[in-house]
Amino acid sequence: MLNHAKGIRFLVLCFTMILACGAVAVSAAEPVVYADGVGGSAEHYATLSEAVNALPQTGGVVVVSGKVTVGNAEKLSSKLITVTSKYGSVDATQGSLVLDGTLTLGADTVFENVTIVGSGKILAAGNRLTVKASVKTESKNGTYPSIFGGSDAALSANSNLSL
Repeated sequence: MLNHAKGIRFLVLCFTMILACGAVAVSAAEPVVYADGVGGSAEHYATLSEAVNALPQTGGVVVVSGKVTVGNAEKLSSKLITVTSKYGSVDATQGSLVLDGTLTLGADTVFENVTIVGSGKILAAGNRLTVKASVKTESKNGTYPSIFGGSDAALSANSNLSL
């Protein structure tokens, strides 16, 4: 009977360790930076490009927490990113991405819970682009933002757009 009890305790201990390891793996936080249109403080950047460049090569989350403008032409580095105005306990839905020019993606990108304003365009440039239903768009001078799978230059890659 004593060996049976030890066996059960051993199995419970193993099960507990497996659960604990799983919890650690799931709770690993993604890298997060903020684009607020102003910058100047730790983890807060004036432009979307600056925010993406601050992320590690593996990518992460950019929280748009202010009015962030994409001017003439902005090309993002090749990092997997999610652009949002809601993350964890942060709800910066007053933030917006203003497209006055062309935003060219450098890698697979997800837009969610963010407002995109303007008459500019987003070029997926052969990368996977997901625009979730939580994204709002607003026109500027009567024109809404445009989304393209390719780019301004000839491109041999295929894009995957999910809208």
